[in-house]
Amino acid sequence: MINEKRYLGDSVYARFDGFNVTLTTENGDQASNTIILEPQTGQAFGQFLTDMNRILDEELVAADVAAKACEAIPAGDDKDERAT
Repeated sequence: MINEKRYLGDSVYARFDGFNVTLTTENGDQASNTIILEPQTGQAFGQFLTDMNRILDEELVAADVAAKACEAIPAGDDKDERAT
């Protein structure tokens, strides 16, 4: 894994040199952008991703609960019940 460039998606690659994580965007020929994350910054970014995943998981659970609540509501008939 050390010095192995890994494709993450959206033209983004990551490489770990044993100390820093280097992120690059590439157009196929060469890197067009480079970000070097020192260990402390890499750890902070990892925590950010962990927090983001927790928030997304909570939103999925809330959406699932809401969907199940909607399923529990009995469907009415198709008649228009407004006064005429």
